[in-house]
Amino acid sequence: MRMRWTMLAVGALAFGATGRATAQRSWAITPYVTYVVPSGNLVEGIFLNLETAAGVNVGIQGEVALAKQLALAGHAASTLGLSSATTFVFDPTGASTSTEFANAWTQFGATLILRPLGTLPNGAPKTFWLEGGAEMTRYGLAAPVDRTAGGGSDLSWSGSWVSAVAGAGFTFRLTPRLTANVFGRYSFALSEYSSPGLDDWNSPCPDPNDATCVDFGQKVNLLQIGVGIRAGR
Repeated sequence: MRMRWTMLAVGALAFGATGRATAQRSWAITPYVTYVVPSGNLVEGIFLNLETAAGVNVGIQGEVALAKQLALAGHAASTLGLSSATTFVFDPTGASTSTEFANAWTQFGATLILRPLGTLPNGAPKTFWLEGGAEMTRYGLAAPVDRTAGGGSDLSWSGSWVSAVAGAGFTFRLTPRLTANVFGRYSFALSEYSSPGLDDWNSPCPDPNDATCVDFGQKVNLLQIGVGIRAGR
């Protein structure tokens, strides 16, 4: 009989703990704006330099709490007003022409969020948080260009690659259920930029490893500094 009551007590405690854990779970949708700074040129070579400028990124993040100190988040974002300066060098003496095209960074990613101090009433991290994960980064260029700048090629210059993501942020309470999140996020490219347009650009080169002939794609990391407004339950 004592064993039976003991088992019932353990079961009641387990049920209560599950109920509390469920009650601690929360979700939130956070729109955000960031300023995006690329780390370098997408392409560097003797014929072509593909340079990218900083710009504004708008996105949205969804978050589900797994525990008081841990959450799973997914984000999607794209840039506005980002431009690419493309320099074509046709003459060994260094004569060049520079043409600017609109481009965009698009990102889809997921991160684990660590909240060392727990959460606020709306489920947002208390004071600060850390995050890490991965994302798919896509670069899109508005116009194709062939090697002679004559417009004879219609191959895409868009390219995609996987990036590792690390970030941190601070939370500022606006109301009991509304917070402002100020954060920084860094995307580490895991591979060099490539695209059908770049392959076509390099097609006259007999040796794809010849540094005196090929314009090589580079790894470009992205630094984002931003702010989001979060409401949750």
